[in-house]
Formats: sequence, structure tokens, C-alpha cells
Amino acid sequence: MFHAVIFDMDGVLIDSEPLYLQDIVRFLKHDGIQVEPASLYHLVGNSMHAITNAVYAYYKSRMDYESFLIHYEQNAYMPISYASILNPGVKKTLAVLKERKIKIALASSSDLADINAVLTQCELHPYFDSVLSGEMLQKTKPHPEIYIRTAQNLHTDCAECLVLEDSPYGIEAAKNAGMYVLAKKDTRFGFQQNQADAIITDVEEVLNYLD
Repeated sequence: MFHAVIFDMDGVLIDSEPLYLQDIVRFLKHDGIQVEPASLYHLVGNSMHAITNAVYAYYKSRMDYESFLIHYEQNAYMPISYASILNPGVKKTLAVLKERKIKIALASSSDLADINAVLTQCELHPYFDSVLSGEMLQKTKPHPEIYIRTAQNLHTDCAECLVLEDSPYGIEAAKNAGMYVLAKKDTRFGFQQNQADAIITDVEEVLNYLD
């Protein structure tokens, strides 16, 4: 029996990954760097630090890292209305979990500021008993630290945690923590999701695994 459900954020709670990818392609194109979106698919689900470093590889011959960071942070990402990309069934699922007194957590590679913006705009803060950002930890997905720490925060054994992820990085991290993992199906980025224990289409299907 599961006593806690842990959610990834990007690609699970919100459909943000296509927008982030578009922003990176636009950013590079603005600076005269042409890339095929498919060449960046491997970045989807990775930490912001890893994504930033991967983009910097295109700029090494142009500027130092500090100058690039300023340019990237000021120009790479367009503002997003997170409420408009909240995945269907998220609020209903969280409300049912709360009603059943199941512990709820968020474990995301995104920066804490972005996580808080999503939770605020989508009015999700009250549902979560624990929120962890990859920037708060020494290691990021696919290392299991974020999931192990989340279980500790919830005072719950890892084996009693159900995780909803989408990217191979996140699935591997949760599996390495000894948790049961559901993958939210996504065929847009060439994800290999077969390491998950099961694949679901909609967030609400999580509830079927608690009965």
C-alpha cells in the first residue's frame, strides 16, 4: 500500500517542456545558431544547470561563461502563463489524494523560483506536504537523492511511495530510490519510458494504483 505520492513538475503537472524547447531554439536562432529541435530532445527533463551548460557549448567560442549566463538569463525564456498549461486532472487528483490523507510531494529538477511560480499561479501550494528543487541538493536526477530526501521529509519509507514521472532521468532516479514509478506517456521527445513500472496517459490514473 502506498502512503505517499510524489510528482515531478514539468511534463507531469504542467505541459511546459515544449515551450522550454521552443524558447531555446528561438534563443539560439536569434544569435545566428541554427539547430534542429530534435537535437535538443536529450535535454528534456534534465536539470536547469545541465541545460544551461549544454546551450553554452554553442557559445564557447563567442563569450566567457559569466557573460553567457547574463545573456541567457535575460533572453532565453519567455514568460509563461502556467495556469494555462496545467495538465487536465491535476487539481482533481490532488484533491482526492488530500481527502484520502495520502501524503503529497513535489520533486522537480527546476529552480525553486520556477516551482513556486507554478504552484502560485496554478493555486497548488496547499496540496503539497513537501516541495524539493534539484538546486537544493548536491546531485540531480537521475541520481536518486531528490526522491530519498523527499521520502525522509514525508517520514515515509521509499517502498511506500508512488511516483509520477515522464522523463528517463526522473524515472531512473525514482527507481534507484526503490519507489514504484508511473510514467506519464509522452511520445514527443523520443523518451524511453520502459524502465517505469507502468505507463499511464492521464494524471488521474494515479488514483487507480491506490485502491
